[in-house]
Amino acid sequence: MATLTYRPAEKFDYDEDTGIAYVHKYENVSPLLDSLAEARATGKPDEGLRQDDYFCLYASIPVTVYLDLKKRGYDLDSRDQSELKRVLQVINSEYPYLKATYKTHA
Repeated sequence: MATLTYRPAEKFDYDEDTGIAYVHKYENVSPLLDSLAEARATGKPDEGLRQDDYFCLYASIPVTVYLDLKKRGYDLDSRDQSELKRVLQVINSEYPYLKATYKTHA
């Protein structure tokens, strides 16, 4: 599977009537979602887990989702097992399409 790199774009809007400025972040994640769907269909990440029994691709998180999760209090960079469990639970429940496997870890 190829490594894909995404960068979010920003759009700035200003409402002159209210004086409120808006910054919209967005990114095209279609290629990422297609790649993850292919990974789930072929089972390649699961093969990696069977070979290594330690490390395999579980999910790929786009920058916009990463920032949203950080804002909601999830620490995706934590090495704490309880925080990892929380992150995996939210991925499993709210973002299953970002997973590279049908397996569930948490």
